[in-house]
Amino acid sequence: MIRSVLFCAVLMVSLAACSDKHEQAPPKTSATATAPAAPQVETATTPTRSGRELFNYWCLPCHGAGPGHAGTQRLARRLGADQSVLLQRHNLPAEYVQHVVRNGFQMMPPFRYTEISDQELQAIAAYVSKHGEE
Repeated sequence: MIRSVLFCAVLMVSLAACSDKHEQAPPKTSATATAPAAPQVETATTPTRSGRELFNYWCLPCHGAGPGHAGTQRLARRLGADQSVLLQRHNLPAEYVQHVVRNGFQMMPPFRYTEISDQELQAIAAYVSKHGEE
């Protein structure tokens, strides 16, 4: 619960910082200047970070190995210690990972498209499913 509150607080501060950056007025130009250029729009066609980086950012706080990881502890109680660390499992297809992340499962909240894009989710799911194959 404390992690969820902390996560929400950090997310809110991050979003506030991002919105401040985009709301700044452009610098004034002389009257003879041409029309301003259209704003650059960022598109999410490909993830800017690897599946590993995204997993470490979004998933590792709850699903890392060792004590103090709520997701790992919950999985240990439900499935046993040998199935508790996601990156050590061999039975997590990418489609299942995507479904659980997007819809949530038991105590895990769902992650919205505004938090994790579809492309980022695909990268995370591929990393988790491939990592278990190693």
